[in-house]
Formats: sequence, structure tokens, C-alpha cells
Amino acid sequence: MKCYVVASDEEIDSPIVEEPDVLVVMNTPSMDFVPMLKKKGTLLMNTSLISEEPKRGDVAIVKAPVTELAARLEGPQLAGVKDPTIAANSVMFGVYLAVTGEDLIAQTELVKEVFAHFLTDRKAVFIPLNMSAVDRGYGFIAGGESARRFSQKALAS
Repeated sequence: MKCYVVASDEEIDSPIVEEPDVLVVMNTPSMDFVPMLKKKGTLLMNTSLISEEPKRGDVAIVKAPVTELAARLEGPQLAGVKDPTIAANSVMFGVYLAVTGEDLIAQTELVKEVFAHFLTDRKAVFIPLNMSAVDRGYGFIAGGESARRFSQKALAS
């Protein structure tokens, strides 16, 4: 499965991406899309599920064991969650935010708002899990202190 996300300050003509600036690869079959990545682009790889090396020397490669990081999530935000690896994509979102240099603490409310938009009704119980997952991914790349302050702020609000 593949998903395109197009973000721009200008009008977007087509949601189809031919040369992405950033490519998120969560599993081995998705490595087939690596040739699409723009030169000097950024490849984010889930090394929990991908063991092969990309055949590109002209891109930045960021490796993170996002499924493993999600599996190790713990705390009250997991109440009722049988398999925390369902939040692996949110761990990768945290990796992405760290790689792009976003200030996670400044983005706490916005991240929470995005989750609240998509996780409605009975799925709203997964918001704290996903906030912790973003924190875990961000902390894996950027270091723990900033991520811990984000997590405390996210869980307090």
C-alpha cells in the first residue's frame, strides 16, 4: 500500500507525487519506491521490518526501528491497547518531525489537534497512545529531554 501526502504553501495541481522530497518506507515491499525519491531527498526507513540497504547514495538515509519503539511503549496511555505496534506510524511521524527540525514542544497542540480530527468517537481513546508514539520517535532522533517535555505536556492537556 502507498500513500501520498502533498504539502505546499501554493496551490496543488495534483496529489500524485513523482519525485518526493521525503519517502517514508515502513516495510520491505515499499523499498520498491526508493527510486522515485528526489536526489538529495530524505529516506526514512523502519528498520524493524526492513533489513535491506537502499541502493541510493544520493539521498539522506534515516533509520529507525519504529515498530520496535512502538512495541516498547508503556504507561497509562496504553490502557485497553492490546498491541501498541498499531502506533508505529505515529512513531515514524515523530522521526519525521525530528528530522525536519520541528520544535515538538511548540507543535504539541497541533499534533494533538490532528489526532483528534482523525481519531474520533470510540477511537479517541488512542490519542494518548499516538501522542506517546510521536514522542518516542522524536526522542529516538532528537534525544530524550525535548521529547520528555513534549510527552508531559501532551499527557497533561
